[in-house]
Amino acid sequence: MKRGQLRIVFLGTPQFALPCLEFLLEADENLLCVITKPDALKGRHKELSAPPVKLFARKHNLPVFQPETVKEKVFIGKIAKLKPDLLVVVAFGEILCPEFLKVPSWGGINIHASILPKYRGGAPVNWAIIKGEEKTGVTVMKIEERLDRGGIILQKETEILPDDDALILKEKLSLLGREALRDVLGLIKEDKVAINKQDENQASFAPNLKKEDGEISWSKEAGEIHNLVRGTIPWPGAYTYITFTGRRTNFKIWKTALVDGKNPQGVKPGEITSLSKDGWKVATGKGLILIKEVQASGGKSLAAYDFSLGHGIKPGMKLG
Repeated sequence: MKRGQLRIVFLGTPQFALPCLEFLLEADENLLCVITKPDALKGRHKELSAPPVKLFARKHNLPVFQPETVKEKVFIGKIAKLKPDLLVVVAFGEILCPEFLKVPSWGGINIHASILPKYRGGAPVNWAIIKGEEKTGVTVMKIEERLDRGGIILQKETEILPDDDALILKEKLSLLGREALRDVLGLIKEDKVAINKQDENQASFAPNLKKEDGEISWSKEAGEIHNLVRGTIPWPGAYTYITFTGRRTNFKIWKTALVDGKNPQGVKPGEITSLSKDGWKVATGKGLILIKEVQASGGKSLAAYDFSLGHGIKPGMKLG
């Protein structure tokens, strides 16, 4: 196959999918249509919001479909009439059924944000950070019905830097995914695709985050808490609370740093050991952590020192 001869249907929803969609457009592939999830209510005021992939597709005059599910027979028939060669899936948000996967002549590929078989599921970037991984990457796999279990075509790796949070790492991986998609399309056109089965013994899972996943347990080590803060940005966010004068104040912690030193004698996990303009030093189950940026419920994000001045927070108070 020569460049431009692949008839492609693209499926994706969030910002993460945009570099791959942009590549297909710039590479002048035969992009038949874009499929994305329906508009959803978002934000405090529950306003209807279109997914980023839809906004991009509309801007570039690409045909867009937003079915409730791609499993509907009528919708599958509509896509079949386009006679696609290939499905390209990037963070779409739905497992494709066998009937849909049979539509394209070559099948489908999925760009997943982990080094499979590690971190299968909907939140691989978040859990890689939370679990303290030092590297991650993207996998291009041949799609099958079971979640993230398809044969591996190509993988690309990158480091997880100490200051990377989930937003930063998703951006890095989305660009890496674009490179991987370019390489795999070349392999498909040259009929050089080799597919390797995943090792089920090495599999791990990365389910979508729940709100309770963000609650900080101060008995954990400082490094684990730092990873939780980075890995839960922007949702649900790492959160805790402080109680004084009979009042409980809940807040999220947006930025932390690891600091040298051991817990002072007799100090319990969660106890604030000192305050400075750099933030609050807090004891953990092992080691100290510096809280640099926080946000109370309903408030705006503030430097931790400024927050402490407004809320009367002092050394000796305990979090959680």
